Amino acid sequence: MMRIKAGAFFVGLLFLTAGSRTAFAQVDNPALTQSVGWAIVRTVAALLFILGLFFVLVYLLKRYYPKAFGGTVLPSEKGDGIDILTVRPLGGKRFLYLVLVDGRRILIGMTEQQMQALSVWEESDDTDSSSDT
Repeated sequence: MMRIKAGAFFVGLLFLTAGSRTAFAQVDNPALTQSVGWAIVRTVAALLFILGLFFVLVYLLKRYYPKAFGGTVLPSEKGDGIDILTVRPLGGKRFLYLVLVDGRRILIGMTEQQMQALSVWEESDDTDSSSDT
């Protein structure tokens, strides 16, 4: 009877130590720490890839849809007689547009509610105000 109790004790002790050995073996296992390192590298690489895609998307939007970012619109290549020369944001959703229409320059003020022509110059009026100073 004593042998059975001693055998059961040693078998139980063996299971307890085997469980603790595997726990310590996992911490000391270089393959496990290496896989954790690779997981971090893959995560950082995926993050950089996503950020790269974001910046490419922003670049493409700025290039092909400049009004979305408050940029200026390039002159028309269709030859329809209307060209936007410059756009100046005034804050909020207020802008000044300098537009060339059939040889006339028109300064347009634009808000959310209205558009108004502020001034009109003929193309032949090449007076330079900086020469007066």
